[in-house]
Amino acid sequence: ETTYFVASGYAHVRNNELSILTPYLETQSDIDESRAKEAKQRAEKHLYASSGEDSSSVDRGRALLAMLRSEERLFVKSQK
Repeated sequence: ETTYFVASGYAHVRNNELSILTPYLETQSDIDESRAKEAKQRAEKHLYASSGEDSSSVDRGRALLAMLRSEERLFVKSQK
């Protein structure tokens, strides 16, 4: 059994067969846990800093997506 991180793409299941079309995937061993933790901290910092009235919803959205990607990488890395 192999676990992968896929940030975006398309999955299709047919007759117990899974096809994935994605521009990028990472195997569990490819994920750098310290880098993912740092990315999560940066994203959280941007989210908290962008909570003011002058913040752009685009910046906040990008930070939120970055945080979610890092959390998913950490989840995949933690699977046994």
